[in-house]
Amino acid sequence: MRLFKNYKFDEDYNLAAQSLVGTSFVNPIFTSQITCKNYVKKLFKKSC
Repeated sequence: MRLFKNYKFDEDYNLAAQSLVGTSFVNPIFTSQITCKNYVKKLFKKSC
C-alpha cells in the first residue's frame, strides 16, 4: 500500500475475476460478493 501513498493515481482498476466463467454465471451473487468485498478492502486500505 506504500505505492498508493507515494503516488497519486488518477485511476484504479479491479482486475480480479473468477477463473471459472461457468461458476460466475451459475452463482452471480457469490461472484459479486467476492469481487466487491476485495475491492472495498483495497479502497479502505488505500484511504488509511
